[in-house]
Amino acid sequence: MKKQEIIDKMKTKKIYENTIRYVEKHIQDAFNLCCRKGLSINQVWPDKIFGTSLNQKTVLTTVRMADLWETAIVDNLREFFENDQDISIERKNDAVGDLIIFYKKQEFMRWEIKTTQSKNSFTGSTHSSGKCNNYILISFGLNMDLVLNKTSNEGIINEIAIFVWNNSEVFWHRHSSTVKSFITFKIPINVDSNICVIGDLIKGRKWCSFRRVRL
Repeated sequence: MKKQEIIDKMKTKKIYENTIRYVEKHIQDAFNLCCRKGLSINQVWPDKIFGTSLNQKTVLTTVRMADLWETAIVDNLREFFENDQDISIERKNDAVGDLIIFYKKQEFMRWEIKTTQSKNSFTGSTHSSGKCNNYILISFGLNMDLVLNKTSNEGIINEIAIFVWNNSEVFWHRHSSTVKSFITFKIPINVDSNICVIGDLIKGRKWCSFRRVRL
């Protein structure tokens, strides 16, 4: 299978619908205490403990779920391509990316998986010039009032937008202070709309925001 064929197939909506179900089924990996005790995220981490810094709660829950999203993407891509004998998919977290796809035995692609609860940007803590420029981007909303359990937590993901962007032209912006340093990037308005798998892009003056689909 040729590289572009693989990329086109990676934009199959069914892969990511299955990914959402996978994340909901295994949400205990991210919120073990909630699932064990039958509590919602808001019961364990009520807004009041964050004061005026509610973005800290968003960061906390997003970080807790990052590993689960990455595992879900890799497992569901493997299942989707399992009958293609010349394709092998591995999770590989390093300075280049999170996912590696081998094809034609000798060739491969690297992909970075980024998740956010923001509707207009993605955030990271570091960035290297050696990073790949292929991205699977997930913007999601959480039902933080849903009481969680150990078996099935359908509805914990209540909004979603997913983009598959190869050969991206990402411009990272560094933000720093005396206590923290982080980077962000936004999707420019000149991007091709074919990166949209679920949801859509809303074009502003310079950057796009994300139109998430209600689940």
